[in-house]
Amino acid sequence: MKALPQVPTLCEQGLHDMDVSSWWGIVGPAGMAAPVVAKLNADITAVLNEPEVRAMLARAGTEPSPGTPEAFGRHIASEYQRWRQVVVQRNLRFD
Repeated sequence: MKALPQVPTLCEQGLHDMDVSSWWGIVGPAGMAAPVVAKLNADITAVLNEPEVRAMLARAGTEPSPGTPEAFGRHIASEYQRWRQVVVQRNLRFD
C-alpha cells in the first residue's frame, strides 16, 4: 500500500486467501436520469483528477479510482454477493 509501505500486506503475512479493502462511492436514487448521472460522473471524475485533491486524498491514505457508473454498479453487486456468502457460510446474525 502506498500510504503505509513499511506495513506488510496480509498476503506478506501469510494470509493469501484474504482479500479485504474499503471503498467509497457516490450513489443516487434509482431511476435517476442518465444525463444527470453522466454529468455528475464527469464532474466528480474531474475533481478527483485535480492534483490538489489527489494530494489531499493521498495524505489521508486514499487512492481515488473514478470510473463509469456501470462499473461501479457491478462492483457494488459483486461486493454484496461476496460478503453475503461470508455471512451465510459463517451463519452470522445481526439481530
